[in-house]
Amino acid sequence: MKCNLVYRSPDGQEYACEVTRDLAIGRSPAEGGVVLTPEDRAISGTALVVAVREGHVVVRNASSFAQLDVQHQQGTRFLFPGEELAVRADVIVTIPGTVYSHVVHVQVEGAEDVNDPPTGTTPLVDEAFEVPAERRSALAGLCAARFFPDRFGSALLTATAIANLMTAAGEPVTAKAVNNKLQRLRTDIADKLGVYLDTREDLADWAIRQGHVSRGAVEALIDG
Repeated sequence: MKCNLVYRSPDGQEYACEVTRDLAIGRSPAEGGVVLTPEDRAISGTALVVAVREGHVVVRNASSFAQLDVQHQQGTRFLFPGEELAVRADVIVTIPGTVYSHVVHVQVEGAEDVNDPPTGTTPLVDEAFEVPAERRSALAGLCAARFFPDRFGSALLTATAIANLMTAAGEPVTAKAVNNKLQRLRTDIADKLGVYLDTREDLADWAIRQGHVSRGAVEALIDG
């Protein structure tokens, strides 16, 4: 099995290598690591470690505080500090900064072809809850920046920006209506599941973790 890493920085630098040992990526990793540029003090010295193990590749969040977003074949998984994920196929890891989000491509070749999802602790979707059809686009818009930080930045889209996406996709709606849809969704989740999502960030994280919003759903919205 072979693992390659590709990083294209926001300031135009590019780094590519084969991962043959534990490889550290961050603001100031140990010698031989990958430096994220431009420098951002909000990013840990070592934010990510990629390592090749027998039969799989390990992606570990080495940050002291920030979560990492890992996009894989089954969707997106959040890694919190100290957590790691074993994968057998390509993944894209997003490391958030103050201004820029840094995207690292981990490319896996020659791994055994298996259908099992990556290992980790993401909970399964609660089959008792389904997002109402009339609120799915608003929820997808809320999560758009989580899947496409290069396009939308690291912050969640505002209600106005979500309304613009929905209108362009043929679902005319106002910003007020978007906020109402998202608030009603939080209320439904609390009533039916006992899960209280106090902020927009909580709602977006929950929706992605539980599989209610996928990269494909966001692509369908933003591509109209």
